[in-house]
Amino acid sequence: SALVKLVLALVAENRALGAENESLRLENALLRGEIEGLKRALGSGASPYSSNRRKSPPKRPGRKAGEGSFSRRQAPGGSGPVEDAPVDSAVCLSCGGALERVGSELVTTTDLPASAPPPEVRRVRVWICRCETCGRTVRGRHPAVAEGQQGATAHRLGPLVKAAALALHHDFGIPQRKVPAVIESMTGLRVTQGALTQWAEGAAEGKAGEVAECLAAAVRHAPVVNTDDTGWRIGGEQGWLMVFVTRSSTVFRIRRRHRSDEVLEIVPRDYAGVMGTDRGASYDAHAFDGVRQSKCVAHLFRSLDDAMASQPAAAMPVTVWLRDIFERAIALWRDRRDGRIGGDAFAQQASELRAELDHALRPRRLKNRDNCRIVGELAWHNRRGSLLRFLDDPAVEPTNNRAERALRPAVIARKVSHCSRNDRGANACATLKTIAVTARQRGIMPQQAILAILKNKDDPFDDSG
Repeated sequence: SALVKLVLALVAENRALGAENESLRLENALLRGEIEGLKRALGSGASPYSSNRRKSPPKRPGRKAGEGSFSRRQAPGGSGPVEDAPVDSAVCLSCGGALERVGSELVTTTDLPASAPPPEVRRVRVWICRCETCGRTVRGRHPAVAEGQQGATAHRLGPLVKAAALALHHDFGIPQRKVPAVIESMTGLRVTQGALTQWAEGAAEGKAGEVAECLAAAVRHAPVVNTDDTGWRIGGEQGWLMVFVTRSSTVFRIRRRHRSDEVLEIVPRDYAGVMGTDRGASYDAHAFDGVRQSKCVAHLFRSLDDAMASQPAAAMPVTVWLRDIFERAIALWRDRRDGRIGGDAFAQQASELRAELDHALRPRRLKNRDNCRIVGELAWHNRRGSLLRFLDDPAVEPTNNRAERALRPAVIARKVSHCSRNDRGANACATLKTIAVTARQRGIMPQQAILAILKNKDDPFDDSG
């Protein structure tokens, strides 16, 4: 019938358009590859240093008009005498007219005191009694006196000093050998590196360790966790610093090896959320076959760019095509996050991107070795749904940048230290970094959280007082 003929004609036309679309896509990828090759040949890539040329005209520094809000910075609380700044002249210096006082403005200048206030010393007289029958000595008890605080250790520093010193090292990243000098210059109190180590290890094996374990247990039930790792020496030998970041907490672990067993300490086999990672072998172990993962797209870009750097122009269409797919996927994710695209339109475009990625990673013979390796590896991850997971779940981010940012301060500190001398010190370092970073993540000063731990409070992240 005429209707059947019309349907067949439309089907044939659709197939022809599809073939033409595929041909144009490959041609576009080839042209992109040639452009990239020409850019590298001409040396037009990004330079590692500034070109020493000012932009014309340069942008003015500071807040731009209409951006954000501006209010005068308020002086800290306190009362004191107010000095007057009168107008010296009784007449206007411009025209000679009489001056009339119409008002005043209170301005303030805040500075450090000329000399540091003396530290607060709390003196407790401990009573000592002796049994008349057996001769046993009994000492009095007081909340401000620690167990064993007697004899050579009768004088100790209080929790405020300890919290400040530990925060300087584990939060601000000041090397431990410099913390005593900072404390002495600001307060006049003398602290030794050995005392800092003892405070950190004691806290990690006590209340701070309990808090860190509670945070680790909470990670196992978080909807999304991002994890990453970096090298960390323990006693001069190779170790690993791992981080696990959720929306409300950050947990660090330092171990001598980085295998799936170490990751399983935090992320169990039956983890119900999504784990964001790079393509490290530890995360691709069979132990995580049942865990949904999201691979970092930024790492994929680096792999594709490295391959393109050594590929001939004829082999570039594959890598350029894959990079284009992931770039469009990230742009689509951002449009949904910023509310620029609705649910139906987003679902349609996401479905098209998944179909295009499946087609780009289909099994086929490729002449270039890098293309064979990349397509084979990405196809395996794609079958597990780990490449475009961020299009399925709005809480999943396309990159693993959240975990990488959490590791950055530790990487900087590693450059000016010898990491950890032993396993006990490594545990103390990871525990206190967990407390400090989680406190900042929750809008609390790390020194305040450490002080609450030293005072044995139930919830160190409660800033209600």
